[in-house]
Amino acid sequence: MRLKSVARFFILATLPCLNGAMISGQVQDTEWEARPKVVSAIDLLPRTRLETWVESQSGLDFPFQRWRTGSLLSRRMKPILNLRLRDIDEDNDNYLVLGGGYEYLHTIDRGSLKIDNTITAYATPHILFAGLLLSDRNRTEFRWINGVYDFRYRNRVTVNRQSQVGTFRFAPYAYGELFYNSKKHSWNHREYVSDAPIL
Repeated sequence: MRLKSVARFFILATLPCLNGAMISGQVQDTEWEARPKVVSAIDLLPRTRLETWVESQSGLDFPFQRWRTGSLLSRRMKPILNLRLRDIDEDNDNYLVLGGGYEYLHTIDRGSLKIDNTITAYATPHILFAGLLLSDRNRTEFRWINGVYDFRYRNRVTVNRQSQVGTFRFAPYAYGELFYNSKKHSWNHREYVSDAPIL
């Protein structure tokens, strides 16, 4: 068993795009406190990864608190051989990644408790185009929210570019994601994110 990365700690609140304006349907004047997240990723086999995480999210000016935890097993299918720079996330170095897992959410929103148990499955093809890595994640979610079944489909398109200046490496990216809710029979949610993490 090869240990790729034991734990990484992210403070996601430093990304300004996560402050309400990113999420349609979210009240625009709400603010989020720091969102600590710990992720563990272990390669069980050369192309098979087990990822687990735990995250806390709280509202700054409104009564909201959420705990998330889960695990995901993924399989990288075919490596992209002509990459100029290898990605810190090996999933992005492959033409196709398949995965599935489980996520638990415990949410208290204005005094109301919501328990969300979700089984997920996804397929993410990647292609290189004009020096950019394009990804199209298709994710299905089989959800039980307070014991009531619901199905949701999510489609996320990501544009990523690995860059290096001297020894300084960074990976600017942007994505848009649409959510389809089977109960409402509509695309009722969307997210947009951009960032340039230093590697």
